Amino acid sequence: MHFGHGMLVALDPSSVPDLDFSTGQIPYYAGRTLLRIWIAFCFSLLFAISLGYLAAKNGAARAVILLALNVLQSVPVLGFLSATAAGFMVLFPGSLLGVECAAIFAIFTGQVWNMAFGFYHSIVTIPSNMQEADG
Repeated sequence: MHFGHGMLVALDPSSVPDLDFSTGQIPYYAGRTLLRIWIAFCFSLLFAISLGYLAAKNGAARAVILLALNVLQSVPVLGFLSATAAGFMVLFPGSLLGVECAAIFAIFTGQVWNMAFGFYHSIVTIPSNMQEADG
């Protein structure tokens, strides 16, 4: 909760606060970074499991989902970042939360496509006799 509180700080471009480079602040900055990583990982895991399962079990959805995942994974992470950073800053005006959400989204897009394909292929490659034993 302490690290998340720093995300809700007001952002005023005319008066940017100075960063404290003392060694005592390193655990705080590391904690905020880990919070961003864990939030992005949780969203990525939910997204990958839900879309991977849907693509593996629904033939109609499979074509659309796999096509979309292939297209989206071909866009570099930095390609998403410029548009989403502006979008999140408009969504949360005057707050650092917009910048934090853009950073979380950048981490999300860096890992989610591989996770979704991995989960999809792990379901698809289960032998049919093992699938029958499950149901």
